[in-house]
Amino acid sequence: MTPSGNAWKTGGSFAGAPTLRGVTLGTDSSDNSARYLAVGDGGIVFRSTDAYPSTDPLTWEAKATLGGQLNAVIYTLGKYIAVGTAGKAWYATTADSWSAGSASDAGTDGLNALASNGGTVVAVGDNGRILTSTDGQSWSPAGSIPAGTPNLYGVAYSPSGLWVAVG
Repeated sequence: MTPSGNAWKTGGSFAGAPTLRGVTLGTDSSDNSARYLAVGDGGIVFRSTDAYPSTDPLTWEAKATLGGQLNAVIYTLGKYIAVGTAGKAWYATTADSWSAGSASDAGTDGLNALASNGGTVVAVGDNGRILTSTDGQSWSPAGSIPAGTPNLYGVAYSPSGLWVAVG
């Protein structure tokens, strides 16, 4: 963690030292406070007890275990959304209570990254899998994906309306 981006400090410790793969800042509806959420191996979800501890390390608490491996998390559309292995997508308005999303193609390729433009969320993953959602709950495959698209590990949206995925 760092306030400037130049001088990094330890951001706190996690029970069991899991590999963490994604982090986001969002508003937890249980108390309307801004909190960081981190996700990773074993489907673990950690929440910071405070979003702005000045330069002190964050304190983290385990809040949920969703299973599998969670690769990415984002806060958008008023909720946390996480994706991971076996094509799983999850959503929640608090760090404690998660629900499984559903994909109309029921694919099993892992999902690796998320991005949003504020109205649509895009998830990208293995074997060129690309899913979209307007609510973070129901997911549909992209209408057209080039044949032979490799595993995708990142996605972003530009203000000019362009989605870019990399793999």
